Amino acid sequence: MFFYWDDKNEEHIGIHGVERWEAEQVVRRAKRPYPKKVSSVKWTVKGRTIGGRPLQVIFVERPADQIDIGLLGVIEKAALERGEAATYVIHARELRRGET
Repeated sequence: MFFYWDDKNEEHIGIHGVERWEAEQVVRRAKRPYPKKVSSVKWTVKGRTIGGRPLQVIFVERPADQIDIGLLGVIEKAALERGEAATYVIHARELRRGET
């Protein structure tokens, strides 16, 4: 699994005060029943960062033809070449009390 970030999704989660690394931590550390499919293309994860911050993250998988290769690092490019799908975070926010 690798994450694909561009100005659009990074800016959107920033509006909600979430950093890229926080969203990635929550998705990577997902525990059952997450990730949970919420539509034909969207997945959600609720969890905590290593620091304990409770977040909800919604993501989709991006196919190679929807990725700007110039935005990828060497590791991400190699993952894409191996056929791995890119995880594209479309929303992330802090969970409210009672949502955890």
